[in-house]
Amino acid sequence: TAFVVAPCKSAKPDAECAIVAAGGKRVLIGAPAGVGDGQIVGDATPPDAVLLPSLHAKAIEGLDEVRNSIWRLGQPTPLSVSGGLGTQSIVDGLNAAYTVPDALAYVEGLRRGGFESAAMVANVIRKDDVVFDTGDLNITALDAGPERFAFWIYYQEYTVLLAVCGADVRDVLKWSNADAFIGCDYEAYKTPRNGSWPLVSPVQFTP
Repeated sequence: TAFVVAPCKSAKPDAECAIVAAGGKRVLIGAPAGVGDGQIVGDATPPDAVLLPSLHAKAIEGLDEVRNSIWRLGQPTPLSVSGGLGTQSIVDGLNAAYTVPDALAYVEGLRRGGFESAAMVANVIRKDDVVFDTGDLNITALDAGPERFAFWIYYQEYTVLLAVCGADVRDVLKWSNADAFIGCDYEAYKTPRNGSWPLVSPVQFTP
């Protein structure tokens, strides 16, 4: 029943990356370099979805690592990747790039991943889109500037607003009643639970 927004174990110390874990689900926000190979949640469990707050290089450099990691774990279902305009092209390119290497590795190494396992499926975010919803865990995208998104994260009675650096959420913060804010200017929003990038410790709620 715990709800936690945890740091990614990324290779880059300035990474804007977080894992939302709640209701038995794990959502990766941001895919910086170094996020693959079991570092997604600190173990060998793949994420249920990936959300890209921007398409800047530092936010997507590790997307191929995530894709390769879940393939090696043998994930049978496609992984949803949500982001701004251009996400479809990025995802299509990665799927195409891995087709032949996956086939060779499957035949030569008897990997659990099949030819079509762990493919990514793109979801282009538009303003106020619900980008992840299991009934109890809901994540909604907020337009926060040119091709940047912040995310409202709702679980049970708790709400977290997460925004990467450069996202414009100043007006939102004026009326927000979120239980926690994670972002660059987090000190401007006074709550008992806050975090700044890079996130170094979990922001946790226990219902």
